[in-house]
Amino acid sequence: MNKHDRGGRSERSSNPGQQITLPKFESIWISEGIKHAAIEYAEALGTLLKNQNFTTSQIRNFFGELKRIQLKGIAGEQASFHLLRPKLAYAAARAKKTGGRESIGAETFKNAILEAHREVDIDNEGYEKRFANFCDLIEAILAFHKAAGGKD
Repeated sequence: MNKHDRGGRSERSSNPGQQITLPKFESIWISEGIKHAAIEYAEALGTLLKNQNFTTSQIRNFFGELKRIQLKGIAGEQASFHLLRPKLAYAAARAKKTGGRESIGAETFKNAILEAHREVDIDNEGYEKRFANFCDLIEAILAFHKAAGGKD
């Protein structure tokens, strides 16, 4: 059993014969803060996305919008945060329509991010901390994607 076999789902990368097991997402990373397991998750997801030809710029587009919301202050940008969900869905559908090899990565990214996005629970008390943890997780995924050799 390798370090990523923690009940996660196995994903086939675009590299033949290479398989990456994505650890199970834990909602506690958003509610209470980034833990060691969250870093392992971010590393596995970043590498998987790189192997699925998902580009750094595609992650940066999402991360840039997230940072814009953070800089303006999440208290006044709750609607913008909610609108991240349809933007992710649109980007994944657009990638699928173009039929490029990155379309699998776009779907993987969308599914992973939406899972974490739901946990921010922006409409309830304490959302500022959860939002900050969400931002930290996305930043870690971006960093590991780039470290794995993700292309711009």
